Amino acid sequence: MKKLLIIMTIGALLTTTSFLFANSEEELIEENSPEGVIQRGANEIRSLPHFDNRTLLKDDQGNWHIINDSKAEKESREDEAAQLENKSDGESDKEQEERKEDPGSAEGEVAEGTDTSADGSGEDSSEDSASSSSESKNLSGSETKEENKSESNDEAAEEIETVAVTPPRSPNVPSYSVDRVGIHHNDEGAVTVVYPGASEKRLRVLVEKGGERSAYNLHDGTKNADAVATYPLERGDGTYLVRIMENTEGNSYRELHRKEVTLKSQQKHAVYLNSIQEINWSTSDPAIQEAARLTAGKSSDREKVRAVYDYMVQNVTYDHDKVDQLNTFYLPDINETFRNQKGICYDYASLFAAMLRSRGIPIRMVKGYSDAVGNGEVYHAWNEVYLADEGRWVIIDTTHDASHVQQGQAVDMIKGSDGFSVTHRL
Repeated sequence: MKKLLIIMTIGALLTTTSFLFANSEEELIEENSPEGVIQRGANEIRSLPHFDNRTLLKDDQGNWHIINDSKAEKESREDEAAQLENKSDGESDKEQEERKEDPGSAEGEVAEGTDTSADGSGEDSSEDSASSSSESKNLSGSETKEENKSESNDEAAEEIETVAVTPPRSPNVPSYSVDRVGIHHNDEGAVTVVYPGASEKRLRVLVEKGGERSAYNLHDGTKNADAVATYPLERGDGTYLVRIMENTEGNSYRELHRKEVTLKSQQKHAVYLNSIQEINWSTSDPAIQEAARLTAGKSSDREKVRAVYDYMVQNVTYDHDKVDQLNTFYLPDINETFRNQKGICYDYASLFAAMLRSRGIPIRMVKGYSDAVGNGEVYHAWNEVYLADEGRWVIIDTTHDASHVQQGQAVDMIKGSDGFSVTHRL
């Protein structure tokens, strides 16, 4: 029996029979299924958020580009300079009008009988005037060349600072109706379960294939609400049985609805690119936009993974106080983790997965035990990333590495499989 430590993460709580439905399956009592299922009319909808392109530019060829802050600041300075110049020009016009009305007060105006010679002799110093004019002309020309050179350098810098960006991929959530009970799937390995008007009873979902099954929370039973969530079909192509279960009392559940779905994926590892309940993301999320910026200009999968990894381990800190606030229906929120820059292993693994999935890189959230965390006695979450250009899956643990990197200690991004014990991949 695994020990539960005071410093346990969300994973540690998952080992208790009250937290993860799958761990209490031996005590599950299924009652008879209801004869009917609620059906309500509705329009089929699909809500797919669009990428927020406030930080992007799109050229005439349809290519997206991101502009660094230095260019934005330069443009801002140029706008301010232009406004000041216009203001100055307006004041000069006014002054000129005043000079016409009062010639004696205008600078540069020569009164009758005034000696204009340099030595007071009354003779015109034409050579000095010519020399001064020549020097002024040369100086002006020099300044113009310097300005042109500076503008040329600025333009060259702008070209260097412009980096091509690929907008995030769509999460591709299956189409569904919010007004009727339903189980909907797509060919990318995602199944969305909908139960509108869920009562104050807990709802869970069973996904079964080939004698194996995964159990997920759907509705916590705290209030009446529409219950909608997307889950992975992670056991490969074939037929799955998906069931919606309602809690009656204790560990007793009755089946409300069931459906068989057949998966025939059109893309290898597509299931690990989806937005699902525990790795929930959309293209408009700030974290997803940050992933686009971090990976801009990176060509290989390893480079992209490294860019996001470095961001995670350098900026996100472990939240030791969060464990005490968790309940059995806790789910990671990548926006909260990204905004607060802290979380537990569950949050690290979810945020890292969401950011890379949005860049088209297959990545799993993995749950189990690691010898590097709590001597292998604490339930933990980490990731496995598929590097397509290397043709292999690699293990990455951002939670573990962040604690070391933030203390100035060097770690290897990619881990060996020794010391890791897996209970669930999704």
